[in-house]
Amino acid sequence: MADHIVKLPECSADADESQESQDVQDHEPEKSTHYDPRNDQSQDEDEDDDDDDTNPSIPTSRPSPTPSAPLTDSDRVAVDGHLTIRSKRTERQRKRQQKRLAKKPTAHHSTDGIPLPNELLLVVLSYLRPSDLFILLRTSKFLRDTILDWETSLVKDIIDLRYPCLAQCIRLPRLLGDVDPALHPALLNPADGRHTMGTRKFHHIQPPDHAFICTCLTCVLHWIALCVVVDFAHWQPRLDAGDPLPTIPRGTSPEWNEVLLASHVGVVRNALASPLWYARLLEEHLRSTTRSIRRHAENKGNRRRRFEMTRRDELAGTDALLRRKGPATVDFPFHRDNYYMLEAYLPNRSWSSDQERWLYLPDLHERDLQWVAQYHARKREDENGGAGRTV
Repeated sequence: MADHIVKLPECSADADESQESQDVQDHEPEKSTHYDPRNDQSQDEDEDDDDDDTNPSIPTSRPSPTPSAPLTDSDRVAVDGHLTIRSKRTERQRKRQQKRLAKKPTAHHSTDGIPLPNELLLVVLSYLRPSDLFILLRTSKFLRDTILDWETSLVKDIIDLRYPCLAQCIRLPRLLGDVDPALHPALLNPADGRHTMGTRKFHHIQPPDHAFICTCLTCVLHWIALCVVVDFAHWQPRLDAGDPLPTIPRGTSPEWNEVLLASHVGVVRNALASPLWYARLLEEHLRSTTRSIRRHAENKGNRRRRFEMTRRDELAGTDALLRRKGPATVDFPFHRDNYYMLEAYLPNRSWSSDQERWLYLPDLHERDLQWVAQYHARKREDENGGAGRTV
């Protein structure tokens, strides 16, 4: 720090030489009281600088500061009309603030992916429930793209691990677009006497769209089973609470029921279009079944035979308990009143006493199509023969 040199007053020529030396010792140099901009500049350079303690008698050489660019009107006045504070002190504080922010780790940081190979990531995802995958779809774009790209193989691994029994009982019908177009005229007319399941109306099941799915007997039964699964899951809270289900008089169809059936059809259509939705439906049916088994087990007056289920079986999230020996599961609920006593609805299987295991019905879709083709050809021949006899 550069100090000012204070001149001592001149002494008379006849003053004693010892007095002059005494005056020089008694008069110590004092700091100037007037404002000096150089002092302010040197203090603002660095508060922690060790050069402040140097001997003032030793002159220090400092480089002259570089003149800053001239300020314009836009630099002086802020957007809100206030004067912009600009000085070396504020610039120094701003730089320190930027350094602190750069060193401080951010609380939320986004990454493009997970640092795992695709093989390991798919293995991890295959152990999750379908409902967990739906949550991950809304987590990040990377996980959404990964799950949707590997949806088919991923869902297959989940079903093989968790729902092998349910997948053989609750099956998907074939779409009409996947059937031979030569059979479309016969399939688009299910009321030709082949069966009545495609046109029969239930209060809890909406008939299938003949222009959307195949109307062979196998596919229609698969459609009905899917609708029952969704409707049975919808009424589980009321069944657990012991509240009676709403009754619908015969021959009527209230608006609330039509809206409910339409929503159920939307879920079934999603299961037909997406394997992940189909796995989610199996998960919900397993949950409905375990809730029903627990509800019947708590009823001490119900002496019927039922599946043995522990708390561990219920929390496992698999259908292993349904693979064990138990009561018949093919009872079809023709009405919602059957939900009160329905414990497990698992069609397309039967218990074999000889083999001591469950036997599952094979897929009869192709056989039904052959039967439809033969039935339609025979009916067309009868119509042509009858027309010839009339002529």
